[in-house]
Amino acid sequence: MKREYHYFLNEDEITKEREEEIIDKLAREIYKRQLEVPAIFLGEIAKPFSFILSSIVHGANPILSPFLDFKTVEQYAFFIEKRANIEKIQCRLEEMKAKEPKKGFFR
Repeated sequence: MKREYHYFLNEDEITKEREEEIIDKLAREIYKRQLEVPAIFLGEIAKPFSFILSSIVHGANPILSPFLDFKTVEQYAFFIEKRANIEKIQCRLEEMKAKEPKKGFFR
């Protein structure tokens, strides 16, 4: 479904390859910080509100633009808008956790 109110970036400009890059980057950063369980939990909570979260990111774009590229923020907003992408991040985190060798209480 294409929306007409996005003036700067079309949803079509986010390719599947770019979506995979974002998924990989987010999953690696979450895994590196050992936040898999909270991320999966918050992902389940955030899925129904993905469109609202996307709108918040669009609104925060002028604030985030000094730190990130305008187009990058727009891409993340469109990325969050799709519920399937949140599910993909959760699946990637579960895969990374399953590949991890079993150790004691701490890594």
